[in-house]
Amino acid sequence: MRRLRSNETFCSQGVILRGLVCLICAAVGVLVSQLYQYISRTEVILQRVFTTVTLLEEQLSGHDFPLAAAAIIEEPVNGQPLASIIEGATPFLIAKNDEIELSKVNAEVEGDHLQRLSRQDNLTLCDRDQIELFAKYAGKNRGSGAKDFSWNSFSQSAEFYSHLDSVTNADESRGCAIFDVGANNGHISIAVVEALQRVAAETERIRKVTGSICELYLYEPVPGTHKLAVEEIKKSVAKAALPHIHIFQKGMSDRMGSMTIGFGKPGDASASVNDAHNYVNKEQVEVTTLDNEILTFAKNDRVAVIKIDVEGHEARVLKGLASALQDQQVECLIWERHKAWRKQLKLPSLKNEIDLVSRSGYFVYYASKDEVLRVDGDYWHERLEPRYVKLDVFAVRGNSTLNQYFDRKLLPSCRQNLY
Repeated sequence: MRRLRSNETFCSQGVILRGLVCLICAAVGVLVSQLYQYISRTEVILQRVFTTVTLLEEQLSGHDFPLAAAAIIEEPVNGQPLASIIEGATPFLIAKNDEIELSKVNAEVEGDHLQRLSRQDNLTLCDRDQIELFAKYAGKNRGSGAKDFSWNSFSQSAEFYSHLDSVTNADESRGCAIFDVGANNGHISIAVVEALQRVAAETERIRKVTGSICELYLYEPVPGTHKLAVEEIKKSVAKAALPHIHIFQKGMSDRMGSMTIGFGKPGDASASVNDAHNYVNKEQVEVTTLDNEILTFAKNDRVAVIKIDVEGHEARVLKGLASALQDQQVECLIWERHKAWRKQLKLPSLKNEIDLVSRSGYFVYYASKDEVLRVDGDYWHERLEPRYVKLDVFAVRGNSTLNQYFDRKLLPSCRQNLY
């Protein structure tokens, strides 16, 4: 009997021991699982921190990557963000189905593939819409088929010129003038003449019998390219319009005098007064200012359009236009911002040029045929700085029909209803 009881006691103790072992194993399993989840989350967070630090290093080393305002790292607790705000990064984590999903550690910092903007960005709805559209068309990884913010979209558009008061109201008493600075071989001006002829035919203005309703002034300082422009204009433009096209072998700047220009072969579109020593050919050329040319040739005319494409020298040319802008004699001003010159010359922010123009009562835009972004004043954001593409900037007189036309093309969240 004593042996039986002893065996029962032993068995009972064995069951308890095995139960304790099982409980310990289960507890260890839970701890290991939680530890693994913690390590996984920590790894994701550290990975993003490493990426952010790398981007900051690139920023400081002169790569000039734009940084967004803040990123909130989220963990899967009812979709609510937990500890970690990293200054200078783009939002990159999404809470989804109780697991953390990394939605591109290497996402474009300036907003390409933006998941959402942080509450700490303090952006208006207009800001957010414009930044996303700009990243789509002008970001580092712009998609195939992305539209250009370019004067070429409008230069041959009769619709564009039909919204220019200077063109549609031109008459014999007060004419209309267009200035093409950096005319190259004249191909853009030829397109302008053709578009103006269509407008003349449609509006039946007094000067349509001459084949043009505006005087065109072209400036091309490189001798061989100037010669090409003269030949192309004579070959491509109707004889009736030729007396209204004036081609000068001059450069443009913020002062009158002479400068050295570098260039390759005739028709080379990269000729510039900047870094002339890197070019095969160099030549001393006469330079003038737009204020002087307007005073000389168009003192009593409406200046419909001025186009400036001078390979990195645009800011200086704009300074030489200060008087005409202050008098609001120019209806539409277009100038180029080229990514290559921005980097090579270490040009300051485009905002400086935009502010120079907008102070005289002009609204400033990036424009394609279908979309328009406004970039002056409170509409400007550092993520609208063009870094990866060249584009053309449009400044339009605030009280003009063309400004109303551009306003209608703005994103709905940005429209001012100027009409």
